[in-house]
Amino acid sequence: MSKTKVQTMVEEDIDISSLPDDIAIMLGYKQASGDIDTKIRRMKINIDDVDSDGNEVPPKTFNVYGTNLYAKSILFRPLDSYNQVLRTVQKSGIWKTENETVLFKPGQQPIDIGGGVACGRILSQSLQAEMTESERDLNRKKASFYTHLFGLAYFNNEEPVLVDFRLTGSKGMVVSNVLRQIEKEIGKGKHTRYLLKFSLVSEKGSIHPNLAVEPHDLSKELPVNKDIVDAAKDILSFVQRKNAWVTQKYEAAQMQKGTRQSTKKLVDSIVSDVSVNDLPDDEIPF
Repeated sequence: MSKTKVQTMVEEDIDISSLPDDIAIMLGYKQASGDIDTKIRRMKINIDDVDSDGNEVPPKTFNVYGTNLYAKSILFRPLDSYNQVLRTVQKSGIWKTENETVLFKPGQQPIDIGGGVACGRILSQSLQAEMTESERDLNRKKASFYTHLFGLAYFNNEEPVLVDFRLTGSKGMVVSNVLRQIEKEIGKGKHTRYLLKFSLVSEKGSIHPNLAVEPHDLSKELPVNKDIVDAAKDILSFVQRKNAWVTQKYEAAQMQKGTRQSTKKLVDSIVSDVSVNDLPDDEIPF
């Protein structure tokens, strides 16, 4: 892998007390108590050897959507993550979103644009335990559970790109486990100050490569400078605007059904035993 421009990030004096609470929590300075933004690009795992225009591209690589950035391994600085539940359908060979929830943190009950919660999927582990295997399989097929990992992606010696890396199934669990490992060794919320190394490992007979994730170098803590604070603000702006749109759609659907409920009550309600274990590796191709 070519030398990456991590060293271009120069530490600046930041008045931590002046940071908004959401930014301070995201960057590990404070503990939490209890097409919307073009600055954030979609990063994906590219499977095909041609793009939508028929041009040859490197297969089984990381790619920033709409760019020529491709690599089989990259460095990644995680800044924040959210969950989302999506129900997709394939029409005329094209995948389309039929229903989607707000972006939410673990433990929150996510409203969706159809006027319901979690696109009809039961997320509670205790409730799933009471189901039969066929019922659990049917529940999983109702909608897919995704992790949106926001952060800076370093492709070879290019400048870092602020991306949304959407993962589901085993890939999301791989990243979550490594972040928990870093927090256990370094401290809660500190994972935003270290780089991860993402690699793709091909498995014989499978078109979908496995995602390998490991800490890059836990001896080197990266600075929090103005660029990082600005990136954190961009992420929060993206999430807030996305969720405002979903909430508007939810309320319209509730009004149409004549069963409007308190949006705040639904958004703030807690499901403490949500689990993403045993999710199928069903990442959709967009």
